[in-house]
Amino acid sequence: MDQFDNTWAVLCTGHCLRVCPASYSSDQRAIRRAHVALLANLPRGLVAADLSEIADEVSAKSVNIPFFYNSYTNPKPYAYVHFSSATTKESAIGITCALKSIGLTWHKPAEVSSLCHRCGRPSCNPDNCASSRAPQRPSHPWSSNHDKLRELYNKHLPPSHPAKRHNHFAHPANFQQRSYADAAGRKAPSWSHSRSRFSRSRS
Repeated sequence: MDQFDNTWAVLCTGHCLRVCPASYSSDQRAIRRAHVALLANLPRGLVAADLSEIADEVSAKSVNIPFFYNSYTNPKPYAYVHFSSATTKESAIGITCALKSIGLTWHKPAEVSSLCHRCGRPSCNPDNCASSRAPQRPSHPWSSNHDKLRELYNKHLPPSHPAKRHNHFAHPANFQQRSYADAAGRKAPSWSHSRSRFSRSRS
Protein backbone atom coordinates (compact mmCIF):
# COMPACT_ATOMS: atom_id res chain seq x y z
CA MET A 1 0.00 0.00 0.00
CA ASP A 2 2.96 2.32 0.56
CA GLN A 3 3.62 2.40 -3.18
CA PHE A 4 0.48 4.50 -3.70
CA ASP A 5 2.00 7.32 -1.68
CA ASN A 6 4.10 8.14 -4.75
CA THR A 7 1.92 6.55 -7.43
CA TRP A 8 -0.98 8.80 -8.33
CA ALA A 9 -2.02 7.16 -11.60
CA VAL A 10 -1.56 4.08 -13.78
CA LEU A 11 -1.88 3.62 -17.54
CA CYS A 12 -4.53 1.29 -18.91
CA THR A 13 -4.76 0.82 -22.71
CA GLY A 14 -3.06 4.19 -23.08
CA HIS A 15 -5.43 6.07 -20.78
CA CYS A 16 -4.53 7.49 -17.38
CA LEU A 17 -6.43 6.15 -14.37
CA ARG A 18 -5.95 8.09 -11.15
CA VAL A 19 -5.56 5.91 -8.06
CA CYS A 20 -5.83 6.69 -4.38
CA PRO A 21 -5.88 4.42 -1.30
CA ALA A 22 -9.34 4.06 0.19
CA SER A 23 -7.84 4.68 3.63
CA TYR A 24 -6.84 8.25 2.72
CA SER A 25 -8.57 11.05 4.58
CA SER A 26 -10.38 13.86 2.78
CA ASP A 27 -7.39 16.15 3.39
CA GLN A 28 -5.00 13.64 1.82
CA ARG A 29 -7.27 13.30 -1.20
CA ALA A 30 -7.53 17.08 -1.51
CA ILE A 31 -3.74 17.37 -1.78
CA ARG A 32 -3.83 15.36 -5.00
CA ARG A 33 -6.29 17.85 -6.50
CA ALA A 34 -4.67 21.02 -5.20
CA HIS A 35 -2.02 21.71 -7.85
CA VAL A 36 -3.41 21.34 -11.36
CA ALA A 37 -2.60 23.00 -14.69
CA LEU A 38 -4.14 22.72 -18.15
CA LEU A 39 -2.01 21.72 -21.11
CA ALA A 40 -3.91 22.77 -24.24
CA ASN A 41 -3.73 22.76 -28.04
CA LEU A 42 -3.22 18.99 -28.11
CA PRO A 43 -3.17 17.29 -31.53
CA ARG A 44 -6.26 15.31 -32.41
CA GLY A 45 -6.72 11.76 -31.15
CA LEU A 46 -4.17 11.69 -28.33
CA VAL A 47 -4.30 9.50 -25.24
CA ALA A 48 -2.48 10.05 -21.96
CA ALA A 49 0.33 7.65 -22.92
CA ASP A 50 1.28 10.01 -25.77
CA LEU A 51 2.12 12.64 -23.15
CA SER A 52 4.28 10.37 -20.97
CA GLU A 53 7.57 11.99 -22.02
CA ILE A 54 6.22 15.46 -21.31
CA ALA A 55 4.86 14.24 -17.97
CA ASP A 56 8.31 12.97 -16.99
CA GLU A 57 9.96 16.20 -18.10
CA VAL A 58 7.67 18.42 -16.02
CA SER A 59 7.55 15.99 -13.05
CA ALA A 60 3.79 15.51 -13.29
CA LYS A 61 2.07 12.96 -11.07
CA SER A 62 -0.79 12.29 -13.50
CA VAL A 63 -2.09 13.50 -16.87
CA ASN A 64 -5.77 13.15 -17.73
CA ILE A 65 -7.29 13.91 -21.14
CA PRO A 66 -11.07 14.28 -20.73
CA PHE A 67 -13.63 13.11 -23.27
CA PHE A 68 -16.77 14.76 -24.53
CA TYR A 69 -19.75 13.66 -22.46
CA ASN A 70 -21.47 12.02 -25.44
CA SER A 71 -18.42 10.25 -26.89
CA TYR A 72 -15.72 8.13 -25.28
CA THR A 73 -13.75 8.03 -28.53
CA ASN A 74 -13.42 11.78 -29.01
CA PRO A 75 -10.90 13.32 -26.56
CA LYS A 76 -10.88 17.02 -25.81
CA PRO A 77 -7.91 19.13 -26.98
CA TYR A 78 -6.46 19.67 -23.51
CA ALA A 79 -5.23 17.69 -20.51
CA TYR A 80 -5.38 18.16 -16.74
CA VAL A 81 -1.86 17.82 -15.35
CA HIS A 82 -1.54 17.18 -11.60
CA PHE A 83 1.53 18.06 -9.54
CA SER A 84 2.67 17.27 -6.02
CA SER A 85 3.34 20.89 -5.05
CA ALA A 86 2.82 24.47 -6.16
CA THR A 87 6.56 24.86 -6.75
CA THR A 88 6.64 21.91 -9.14
CA LYS A 89 3.63 23.26 -11.01
CA GLU A 90 5.11 26.74 -11.42
CA SER A 91 8.35 25.24 -12.71
CA ALA A 92 6.44 23.12 -15.23
CA ILE A 93 4.46 26.08 -16.56
CA GLY A 94 7.75 27.76 -17.40
CA ILE A 95 8.73 24.87 -19.70
CA THR A 96 7.78 25.18 -23.37
CA CYS A 97 6.28 21.92 -24.66
CA ALA A 98 5.48 20.68 -28.16
CA LEU A 99 4.11 17.48 -29.65
CA LYS A 100 4.02 16.46 -33.32
CA SER A 101 5.48 19.86 -34.23
CA ILE A 102 2.55 21.60 -32.51
CA GLY A 103 3.26 24.02 -29.68
CA LEU A 104 1.31 23.36 -26.49
CA THR A 105 0.15 26.05 -24.07
CA TRP A 106 -0.29 26.14 -20.29
CA HIS A 107 -3.42 27.53 -18.65
CA LYS A 108 -5.15 27.68 -15.29
CA PRO A 109 -8.02 25.19 -14.81
CA ALA A 110 -10.46 28.11 -14.45
CA GLU A 111 -9.62 29.16 -18.02
CA VAL A 112 -10.99 25.96 -19.55
CA SER A 113 -14.23 27.68 -20.57
CA SER A 114 -12.25 30.18 -22.68
CA LEU A 115 -10.57 27.44 -24.73
CA CYS A 116 -11.92 26.35 -28.09
CA HIS A 117 -13.41 22.89 -27.65
CA ARG A 118 -12.20 21.93 -31.14
CA CYS A 119 -8.52 22.95 -31.14
CA GLY A 120 -7.85 24.11 -27.57
CA ARG A 121 -6.68 27.62 -28.47
CA PRO A 122 -7.97 30.49 -26.30
CA SER A 123 -8.49 32.96 -29.15
CA CYS A 124 -10.41 30.64 -31.49
CA ASN A 125 -14.14 30.68 -32.19
CA PRO A 126 -15.43 27.06 -32.30
CA ASP A 127 -17.99 27.99 -34.97
CA ASN A 128 -15.20 29.12 -37.32
CA CYS A 129 -12.50 26.69 -36.20
CA ALA A 130 -10.80 24.83 -39.03
CA SER A 131 -9.87 21.92 -36.76
CA SER A 132 -12.97 19.79 -36.68
CA ARG A 133 -12.59 17.24 -33.90
CA ALA A 134 -15.92 15.55 -34.48
CA PRO A 135 -15.71 12.01 -35.84
CA GLN A 136 -16.61 11.65 -39.51
CA ARG A 137 -19.93 9.92 -40.05
CA PRO A 138 -21.71 9.11 -43.31
CA SER A 139 -24.43 11.59 -44.19
CA HIS A 140 -26.87 8.72 -44.67
CA PRO A 141 -26.73 5.56 -42.57
CA TRP A 142 -27.72 3.45 -45.57
CA SER A 143 -24.68 4.61 -47.57
CA SER A 144 -22.32 2.47 -45.48
CA ASN A 145 -20.14 -0.03 -47.32
CA HIS A 146 -20.80 -2.72 -44.76
CA ASP A 147 -23.44 -4.87 -46.43
CA LYS A 148 -24.38 -6.82 -43.32
CA LEU A 149 -25.06 -3.65 -41.36
CA ARG A 150 -27.04 -2.20 -44.24
CA GLU A 151 -29.10 -5.36 -44.50
CA LEU A 152 -29.87 -5.29 -40.78
CA TYR A 153 -30.64 -1.57 -40.91
CA ASN A 154 -32.94 -2.00 -43.88
CA LYS A 155 -34.76 -4.90 -42.25
CA HIS A 156 -36.33 -2.61 -39.66
CA LEU A 157 -37.24 0.28 -41.97
CA PRO A 158 -40.84 1.02 -42.96
CA PRO A 159 -41.60 0.40 -46.67
CA SER A 160 -41.98 4.13 -47.34
CA HIS A 161 -38.54 5.04 -45.94
CA PRO A 162 -36.30 6.76 -48.56
CA ALA A 163 -33.48 4.36 -47.72
CA LYS A 164 -35.44 1.65 -49.48
CA ARG A 165 -34.73 3.41 -52.77
CA HIS A 166 -30.96 3.59 -52.11
CA ASN A 167 -30.35 0.18 -50.61
CA HIS A 168 -30.09 -2.81 -52.94
CA PHE A 169 -31.19 -5.06 -50.09
CA ALA A 170 -34.64 -3.54 -50.45
CA HIS A 171 -34.79 -5.03 -53.95
CA PRO A 172 -32.87 -8.33 -54.16
CA ALA A 173 -31.23 -9.24 -57.45
CA ASN A 174 -33.67 -12.07 -58.12
CA PHE A 175 -36.65 -9.79 -57.65
CA GLN A 176 -37.94 -7.65 -60.50
CA GLN A 177 -40.72 -5.15 -60.18
CA ARG A 178 -43.46 -5.80 -62.72
CA SER A 179 -46.15 -3.47 -63.85
CA TYR A 180 -49.76 -4.49 -64.32
CA ALA A 181 -49.21 -4.59 -68.08
CA ASP A 182 -46.27 -7.00 -67.69
CA ALA A 183 -48.34 -9.20 -65.41
CA ALA A 184 -51.06 -9.30 -68.09
CA GLY A 185 -48.55 -10.50 -70.68
CA ARG A 186 -48.16 -7.32 -72.70
CA LYS A 187 -45.66 -4.48 -72.72
CA ALA A 188 -46.53 -1.12 -71.33
CA PRO A 189 -46.25 1.52 -74.08
CA SER A 190 -43.31 3.88 -73.73
CA TRP A 191 -43.76 7.65 -73.75
CA SER A 192 -42.21 8.00 -77.22
CA HIS A 193 -44.48 5.34 -78.78
CA SER A 194 -47.65 6.71 -77.29
CA ARG A 195 -46.72 10.21 -78.40
CA SER A 196 -46.05 9.12 -82.01
CA ARG A 197 -49.41 7.38 -82.25
CA PHE A 198 -51.06 10.50 -80.86
CA SER A 199 -49.38 12.59 -83.59
CA ARG A 200 -50.54 10.28 -86.37
CA SER A 201 -54.11 10.34 -85.09
CA ARG A 202 -54.15 14.12 -85.39
CA SER A 203 -52.96 14.01 -89.01
